[in-house]
Amino acid sequence: MSEREAASVLGITLEIMTPEILRRRYQETMKEYHPDRHPLAEKEKWTKLTRSIMDANEVLKNRKSDAYQKDLEFLDRLAYKEQKQMNKDRKAKLQLAESRRKHAEYTSSMEQKRQQIKEERRKAELARLDQEMAALSEAEQARMRASAST
Repeated sequence: MSEREAASVLGITLEIMTPEILRRRYQETMKEYHPDRHPLAEKEKWTKLTRSIMDANEVLKNRKSDAYQKDLEFLDRLAYKEQKQMNKDRKAKLQLAESRRKHAEYTSSMEQKRQQIKEERRKAELARLDQEMAALSEAEQARMRASAST
């Protein structure tokens, strides 16, 4: 039995069918066509009709309405878009963190280079001062020798 046939047996349309409408319509139809409510002579006819109503209910029980299906599809698309946006946000945060880490490394290496250059300049200045002291010391020793010989 197709869904359309099942819906016609219960007297509902698939477009507006919800689980609540299906349940209510099934109960009403079963109450109306139940074999115990009709003459005993026609019991077999009503039993067959009741079985077809139960089969129709089984076919439609797990089916959702078209509107419900559309809502589910919309929610799935929305969840996909939200997940995609979350992934973009996460990627942007990771890129920002990576950029900050690289900047910190660069700043640290530049500071090390500055310290190294300062140290080299200080050593060069000390070496120059040592040379001047040595030159002065030699000049002073020469003057002392000159004054001592006179």
